[in-house]
Amino acid sequence: GICACFMSFFSSDGNGNIAECSNAGTCDRSKGECVCDPRFTGASCNRSEMDSKNRPQANTIQVVQCIGTTGTFTLGFRGQTTPALSFSISAASLTVALQALPAFGQVSVVYSSGPAACTASGINSISIMFRTVFGTLPTIRTTVNGVTSVTVKNDGTGGSVVGTKEDAVCSNRGTCDTLHGICICAEGFTSSDGYGGPGSRGDCGYMEPVYLNSAAKVANEIA
Repeated sequence: GICACFMSFFSSDGNGNIAECSNAGTCDRSKGECVCDPRFTGASCNRSEMDSKNRPQANTIQVVQCIGTTGTFTLGFRGQTTPALSFSISAASLTVALQALPAFGQVSVVYSSGPAACTASGINSISIMFRTVFGTLPTIRTTVNGVTSVTVKNDGTGGSVVGTKEDAVCSNRGTCDTLHGICICAEGFTSSDGYGGPGSRGDCGYMEPVYLNSAAKVANEIA
């Protein structure tokens, strides 16, 4: 049937058609208003929560501290482990080593002090930001061989950041075709870059902005 919501609670479905609650919520016909799905907001559920906040959701950052002036160490994550890494490995080389393991995805590695990972006093903090792996992440595992010690912070202390981006199947905006391993996105949604824009993640996380030039946008502004 036809939703009892007013015109201001409709917007484009991504194909030039008008969609009830932007396909991102349900119409409460008793009140004539949209009840938005998680992560969406606005009168017509046409804005993601990320768009409505002053800052984007946070990526996970784990901070590694290595003490030693000789030897090697390894870093492991979700069943995959790097080869032996020299105590003096640079940030650029460590980035390459981590990204060679699919479990890490794309990462950014920043040293707080000096060109080497390990130091005699452990003054260098190795910040590893997970750029494409989201959700609640396990702590990086370590082994040492000749290096004195390697510790990891993943609890929000020491410069680490507990990530707030969720790892939802098809971003809760589609269904998973388990036979082919792809998402079938709901109308109005397509693959994102993980940061609110279009991209190649295949996750249905990007809301197509077709409605921005539609009559629904004008109606929303009037409302």
